Amino acid sequence: RNKLGGMASIGLISARGSLEGPLPKKAGSFAVSGRRTYMEPLLGFARKKFNMDLPDYYFYDTNGKINLDLSDRTTLTLAGYLGWDEFNSEYGPTDSRLHFDVDWGNRSFNTRLRTAMKQNLYLSLGTAVSEYRSRWSYRNEDIVLDEARNRFAEKSIKGDLELLGGTHHEIKSGFWFSRYDVELKEWNEDLTYFDVDSFTYNYAVYLQDKWRISDRFELLPGFRAYYHDAGNHFRID
Repeated sequence: RNKLGGMASIGLISARGSLEGPLPKKAGSFAVSGRRTYMEPLLGFARKKFNMDLPDYYFYDTNGKINLDLSDRTTLTLAGYLGWDEFNSEYGPTDSRLHFDVDWGNRSFNTRLRTAMKQNLYLSLGTAVSEYRSRWSYRNEDIVLDEARNRFAEKSIKGDLELLGGTHHEIKSGFWFSRYDVELKEWNEDLTYFDVDSFTYNYAVYLQDKWRISDRFELLPGFRAYYHDAGNHFRID
């Protein structure tokens, strides 16, 4: 929040860097970082030098965060992440080459609004979106031997209410609502093994009390109720 700073690093197979600092007019702060491997030239050199069927591989990831001071009592946080891995290989005789490729990665974005409603009462509201994807392909030239696509995504909204500062009690409650999306498909030239495209919802509420019985003992009673839409599962902890 006070000054701009950063770092950069370059190695034989990867590079990374980060930057952080205050926002203009003291409106908050930001941070961003990323890295990437670059093994492709080394693998390409070894592939030609030693006449070897070596694969290609690289990954990158980056993340960032912004804290916005909307007022003396309210802060908005925005954060995101993106990462991807890619592996490609080719081998076999020249007239019947086999190709095996695998890719996978994650991405997410979330927000949180935190405000002090009173001196000892805090409210937090947040949203989150995340997604994992993967795919693989195994081919003999243009013939599909095995290929698949996979995706798992979540969208959620959550809130927390905290009553702090009491002599013996700190009470906290909240809710959580989320949706899950699942996709999976696997096939080859003649057959589809899986073809799933489905979604479901999850709901949860909780209440807890951090009770300071004495200087030596604390008790944390609480309960959590949740409902999972797929299968109509309702549970209380």
